[in-house]
This record gives sequence, structure tokens and C-alpha cells, in this order.
Amino acid sequence: MKTFIVCSVVIAVALARSPPCICPRILRPVCGDDGFTYDNSCLMECAGVQAAENKLSCCTCNRNYDPVCGTDGRSYGNECSASCKGIRVLNKGECPPPAI
Repeated sequence: MKTFIVCSVVIAVALARSPPCICPRILRPVCGDDGFTYDNSCLMECAGVQAAENKLSCCTCNRNYDPVCGTDGRSYGNECSASCKGIRVLNKGECPPPAI
């Protein structure tokens, strides 16, 4: 019973801190100051990001899943996603899991 109460309190606090973002499904791309292009300003604000002053600083990549492994050892959804982060592609396909 004690565990249930503790879990309930933790969940309640988490929900109170981060209300769910309910954004319209409208495609009006906006460039965030984190270098990503968001589908609309609501999604950008939900990510806690401000609009970029320099609109040319954003990469616009498609969402086709064609995974690549970056030179940083991380997997990216496609080559464009990796290069937008300034990462070169090591090879096609996901990176192998780290050795334990």
C-alpha cells in the first residue's frame, strides 16, 4: 500500500509539472533555436524551444527511415538527420549496441 501511495504521488507531481501538449495537426514549419524544424509553433513551444532568429540555421529533413550510424556511435533516422547535427556517416544501418 505504501508503494502505491508513493508511486501515485510521483506520477501526480510529474503530471503537474508537464501538462500534455495538444497541438493541431497543421503543417506550418517553423525553425527552432535548437536548429530543428518543427511542424508548427505549438510543437516547438511544447519542446521548450524558441523561434530561431536566423531562419537559415535549420535543417529540413524528410522523415523517411533509412538509418545510418554516425561517427559519434549514435544511430540517426537518415543521412540528413546526421548531417544536420554535424555528424558524418560511418556506415548505413543502425549502430551496433555498445559492448557491455
